[in-house]
Amino acid sequence: MAPYISEPYLSIVVPSRNDNHGGDLLKRMQIFVTALLEQCLRHRIPSELIIVEWNPPADRPPLAEALRWPEEPGPCAVRFIEVPAAIHWRYRNADGLALYQMIAKNVGIRRARGRFVLATNIDILFSDELMRFIAGQHLATDRMYRIDRHDVTADVPDAPVVEQLAWCQSHVIRVNAMGGTFPTMPNGSLALESNDIVASDGKLTLGAGWFSRELDGSRPFRWFNNDAEIGIEHGSDPQRVLAIDIEPGPGVGRETTTLDVLDDEGSKVLSVRLDGRRVVNIPVPPDIGRGLIGVPVRLRLHVSGTGHRVAGDPRPLNARVMRCGLYEAPAIPRPWGLVQRIWWMLGRRLGRSLLPEMEQSGGWPDPLHLTACGDFTMLAREHWFDLRGYPEFDMFAMNIDSLFCWAAHYGGAKELVLAYPMRAYHIEHEIGSGWTPEGQEKLFERMAEKGVPWLHHTDVMRWACDMKRFDAPIIFNREDWGLGSEDLKETRLPEREQPPSGPA
Repeated sequence: MAPYISEPYLSIVVPSRNDNHGGDLLKRMQIFVTALLEQCLRHRIPSELIIVEWNPPADRPPLAEALRWPEEPGPCAVRFIEVPAAIHWRYRNADGLALYQMIAKNVGIRRARGRFVLATNIDILFSDELMRFIAGQHLATDRMYRIDRHDVTADVPDAPVVEQLAWCQSHVIRVNAMGGTFPTMPNGSLALESNDIVASDGKLTLGAGWFSRELDGSRPFRWFNNDAEIGIEHGSDPQRVLAIDIEPGPGVGRETTTLDVLDDEGSKVLSVRLDGRRVVNIPVPPDIGRGLIGVPVRLRLHVSGTGHRVAGDPRPLNARVMRCGLYEAPAIPRPWGLVQRIWWMLGRRLGRSLLPEMEQSGGWPDPLHLTACGDFTMLAREHWFDLRGYPEFDMFAMNIDSLFCWAAHYGGAKELVLAYPMRAYHIEHEIGSGWTPEGQEKLFERMAEKGVPWLHHTDVMRWACDMKRFDAPIIFNREDWGLGSEDLKETRLPEREQPPSGPA
């Protein structure tokens, strides 16, 4: 057996047990470990995969035996840490919870050796762009890295990783982004509603950065965060114009801001001043000669001066779009009549009148990307130790990961959301085995029947407001967090000599 790398660059920590949780657990986990080990080998990432096997069933083989492993795992060491049933049964809700997910992750994080630690789960696939970014070894120690989670259907093919990732791109069913979970079309664009800001003819699609459609009377609109993506169908006419009816929102203090329109490469297509509601006509970059025939043109909407909040709403409502259309020439008149001016003035006064006492006494916490954060939270090992890991509450894992993210953010690891094309794909599981919009009612009914409590969002927000007020994290665990005082059984797969590290 070859010696360990003295300090891996990355430790990947996942909890599991061989109990078929969520249906086809071994299949989903096999896809995860096979892809991860192959990608670490291909991108030459000095790493370790730590699988915390919590309360392993006595009548089933351990995961090290139940899964297939490559003959040469490459630069990713595989370690199994067992938390026996005897420890599990010390917890008050052990009858209703077979696995304490966040405490199990802490067990792995506590014993991780990497400079950075990624806490994730066993049914996740990482895009090659994400793994290439990690392989560059430019992660910052003062950042907490988050990413959108794209849910895909459960029938991921038994194929090479490159083919699996290509399959995932066209089988997305929802995206878990900042501000919520949104249904999508199979290509990953947001699913449009019957009365939406763009027509359903396929000429325009909405990507990352948008929030759910809302209605002002019978008029639809969508708020957006930076950077809101619009996809434009391939076309041969080089004179196309994208017209958007837009106005600044409370995220910019309802004040004058600058709207920058960027293309795929981040180059500025247009920059305009927004001092109220107006129509902006954006020349669509020609797709002729780009070598991407059939691939949509993508534009991103970015506004400046962000960071303001609406009372009780975690979303950064930087601007909203009432309608969006594609034309051969500018076609929509600027809606700057007297009615619009009066409406805008009233809206500003109303927004200011809604500021709560909390806003005046300390401020609402900074907006973070908390959706599905348990599936991808990566930060320096030293920060995990400073914060003593996830709060070790004797309850279902709901919202505990969000509470940790607030603590990390106010503990000096400011959030950075990794952007497209970096993605984390989540393989769909049985309804009710984990949180999904369709299965949340069934999940909570199951927890209630077993008498298992969970952390409510309002409690998380109260603690987050305290952290904002004092600009400091709240530490919930004692020094022996992650079962630090326990001598746990560890098993590791045989290793081989490591190739030179660094990007391929």
